[in-house]
Amino acid sequence: MKKYYLSGLISLSVLQCHASPLVTQTQPLEEIIVTGTHVPQKRTESLGNVTVIAPEQIAAAGQSTIVELLQAYGNIEIASNGGPGQTSSIFIRGTNSNHVLVLIDGVRINSATTGTPAIESIPIEQIDHIEILKGSASSLYGSDAIGGVIQIFTRTGKGLPTFNAKIGMGSYNTQTASAGFSGTSHDTSFALNVGRNHTEGFSATNTKSMLPYNTYNADKDGYTNTNLSGRLSYFINENHEIGATAFYSDGKADFDSDPFSDDVNHRKLSAFSIFSKNRINSIWQSQIQLSNNIDNSRFISSFADTFRTSQNQINWTNNFSLDIGTITAGIDYTHQKVSSEQTAYAKDTRNIRSLFAGYTGKFNSHSVQLTARNDENDQYGNHTTGLASYGYQLAPAWKVVASAGTAFHAPTFNDLYYPFGLGNRNLVPEKSKTFEGGLHFDQQQHHAAINIFDTHVRNLIVYSGTIFTMLNNIPEAHIQGLELSYQGEWAGFHINSAATFQNALNEGTQQQLPRRARHHANLAITKPVGAWKFGSEAIFTGRRYDGATNTDANHLPGFSLFNLTAAYAVNKNINVRARLNNVFDKDYEQVYGYNTPKRNLFVSLEYALR
Repeated sequence: MKKYYLSGLISLSVLQCHASPLVTQTQPLEEIIVTGTHVPQKRTESLGNVTVIAPEQIAAAGQSTIVELLQAYGNIEIASNGGPGQTSSIFIRGTNSNHVLVLIDGVRINSATTGTPAIESIPIEQIDHIEILKGSASSLYGSDAIGGVIQIFTRTGKGLPTFNAKIGMGSYNTQTASAGFSGTSHDTSFALNVGRNHTEGFSATNTKSMLPYNTYNADKDGYTNTNLSGRLSYFINENHEIGATAFYSDGKADFDSDPFSDDVNHRKLSAFSIFSKNRINSIWQSQIQLSNNIDNSRFISSFADTFRTSQNQINWTNNFSLDIGTITAGIDYTHQKVSSEQTAYAKDTRNIRSLFAGYTGKFNSHSVQLTARNDENDQYGNHTTGLASYGYQLAPAWKVVASAGTAFHAPTFNDLYYPFGLGNRNLVPEKSKTFEGGLHFDQQQHHAAINIFDTHVRNLIVYSGTIFTMLNNIPEAHIQGLELSYQGEWAGFHINSAATFQNALNEGTQQQLPRRARHHANLAITKPVGAWKFGSEAIFTGRRYDGATNTDANHLPGFSLFNLTAAYAVNKNINVRARLNNVFDKDYEQVYGYNTPKRNLFVSLEYALR
């Protein structure tokens, strides 16, 4: 950790020396975030480490997948088993891929069988913006949020009714089309967006995947996805709003499981909700949301099966705005059910009942956030988690923060009951403790931060590789690291940058956790020039290992990727965008034996009636 502190101090010194030239005369609008506390707050007032991926950054992503977007702007590690539509994993702060909770408009979408979200099934066209909360968050959201939370917000209706459409074409015979209609009329806000994407893709696997058993197939593994999102809300009056949200994705991805079959994963992912937002009186704001998430995967291959997760959720959140701060209290209820055509689960349902409470307050230069939650799982009993955060305003632009939090992850149905010796009914929940400290700089459009984190995960669930039991709890994993970030503008250049230096180890073996690099970083720069906007992106990832043991046979070399973007505003209604990914045609792997995209180009035409 000494080198992390030294690196942080050097970066802080450089930032402080250049503090005064950061000041400009333009005061941008403050970003409002909700993921860090359940309470809408200015991003600069948040004690949590929250990254926002803005609509313009999403628009510039072109045909890139959401996992590539998260890597380029969220400083998140990813691992994809091939191209678009293939199973993908995301890692925040060195924790496992099932330690990241993903929400779509507040609806939990993590699968109850795999434990991970079908992030690869979420098309970029349906996303308005993304909030990423890094760090311990089970005291806010329950199981799975050991490493953090990613909340995806679909498009909403704002202002006068508008129509938008987009078509695009690119390498690998990629074709995309989307259209939407949104706005407000009298007391009603509405948004409806539909899209369809297709790509012939490339072979997901390469010859390395022939060992220990052969999954290599040289055919192209394409992907086709049809999707929609919608939101409708009605304002009864200025204090009461009722509405509904909908998200649906229907994708078919070719994949490789053996050399002789044409394998397809037909996945349908949906998230629906109805809600009521009510200001009961001058201090009491209440929101109730009823939602349903379905994750249905049908595998057509030599091993054919269908896996379905259904989650019914009820959330009631109450915020009380008092002179001393804001008190939050609420309840969660989740009913999970899994089913399969060929796989028999010894238990296929469970219920989680949760109570949570929190407090946020500010007293002169002092800021406090306290949260606590109890989750009663009818398989594992009660789990109580908490978070305590403190911030001190050193100067108008400088704030020091510190926090300590606990979190947990309950084993999934696959972890417990999957046949052929792959499940283990004796698994116990994973539990974590995280300590974090940081220094934040916020001055007008400039935001910089240095954060140090230290996480201990007890009973981490890992693959043991033994004949009779593939999954076991290990005593402890230890992850510690340093994060640096800056977002702002210099001489007309908009800069978004972040870097993470981390050490994620199995404490028992002192081996690096699989697919986690010791360092990774991203840098994105954009520059408007008249009707043009030019951009460049750089992504850096260090050496990783693809197994629980770190050997030369399963090591994944580090890599650097560079992308270029350009956009031209023909007029106020029409934009043309172009994106060149992997400019230097880098040959790299995120998963051992699986291919990644070569140099590829995508061009799109956008129309918006304003």
